[in-house]
Amino acid sequence: MKRCMLLLAALPLVSLAGEETVTRGDTLIVEEMQGESQPRRTREATRPVPVRGQAMANVRNVFGEPAQEHAPVGDPPITRWDYDGYSVFFEYDKVLHTVITE
Repeated sequence: MKRCMLLLAALPLVSLAGEETVTRGDTLIVEEMQGESQPRRTREATRPVPVRGQAMANVRNVFGEPAQEHAPVGDPPITRWDYDGYSVFFEYDKVLHTVITE
């Protein structure tokens, strides 16, 4: 098992008068299991899917018609298109996230 230490947010804090300097930080220890250094990938995770920033029209042209389109919700409007094995979330007309559903 490997151990990695990361120093997070080591920022000097100075009083308004400039009299005292204090440095604070957190240490994060990450343990890496042998053989588990890479995330597991499935066949579905490596299939081509829409990417962040892609336009709705482009997604429709490249990936075809979705099996189901959900109406926009919220502000900013978030729209979901469901395809076989994944869902695409749009903010306005741009891809925000693609989520594998299988």
